[in-house]
Amino acid sequence: MDLEEVNSLVKAEEQWRKCECINLIASENVTSPAVDAAYASDFSHRYAEGEPFKRYYNGTRYIDELEQKTTELAKQVLRARDVDLRPISGTVANIAAFAFLVKPGSLVLSNATAAGGHISHNSRGAVGLVGGKPVAFPVAEDYFHLDVDKTIALIEEKSKSENQAERISTLVFGCSLFLFPQPIREIAPAAKASGCRIAFDAAHVLGLVAAGLFQDPLREGAELMTSSTHKTFFGPQGGLIASELSDEEWGKCKSRVFPGVTSNHHLHRIPALAVALLEFQKFGAEYARQVVANAKAFAQALSEAGFKVCGEEFGFTESHQVAIDV
Repeated sequence: MDLEEVNSLVKAEEQWRKCECINLIASENVTSPAVDAAYASDFSHRYAEGEPFKRYYNGTRYIDELEQKTTELAKQVLRARDVDLRPISGTVANIAAFAFLVKPGSLVLSNATAAGGHISHNSRGAVGLVGGKPVAFPVAEDYFHLDVDKTIALIEEKSKSENQAERISTLVFGCSLFLFPQPIREIAPAAKASGCRIAFDAAHVLGLVAAGLFQDPLREGAELMTSSTHKTFFGPQGGLIASELSDEEWGKCKSRVFPGVTSNHHLHRIPALAVALLEFQKFGAEYARQVVANAKAFAQALSEAGFKVCGEEFGFTESHQVAIDV
């Protein structure tokens, strides 16, 4: 390979994916020219371990100010008490959050992969990595909604065990295939009465949640909300954790981010994320409403064309995703 071939492949990708494709991968979005411009900066060359103004490196005066202000901006947009922007992906955010919430050896109630759950929620991913033993949420007959009564019964049954390994320590809501909101509000009282912690993985729906659509996890009972920053939220690729924890517990959770699972946290993401957050404040709600409207219209058109689109009895979708039975 030589430089000409590298440049040729980059140009081919730009032409193919930006100009010739209908991109239907729900995990992807594109950023604005303003975000792109902020992303390509000197920060991509620099290190800044730790928290703003408490770094383990010198030369961080500008990233300290920028990261602190971007964090405050994220707290406003997400309506969260605290936010940590340092996880470099949604899965890294999950590892840190689960390392704080999950008691090693305990059960973790999450969405099965076959029911749309993310791989980081199962034994091969972040849940297993921190010592949790995943148990699948009971699902309704349509397979896209949780069975609230059966879930509460399962939590209460497991809470009676004297063996800590048979008790549920943590509930993880959120999916990769995520058509409809999940019943955090209905399940949270029973979960908390049984001593369970609650997290919500908002990776796919962060932009909808921030816009006041879909659901409001931190007000419905979730203590932590993890996410990537590049799906329905149109920022650069990266991750975050939003929190409603006390200051003491939040400090412990942040220690799982650094030094737990990050060192340098790819600083060039931060100014790009700041621009995306400012854009979201300006037109994010309108954008999110149109995303859902587009998904519903797409599902309806596919159904009328003869495809077996899932969830028709529920309006097909309340997110950016459409599921087809093939």
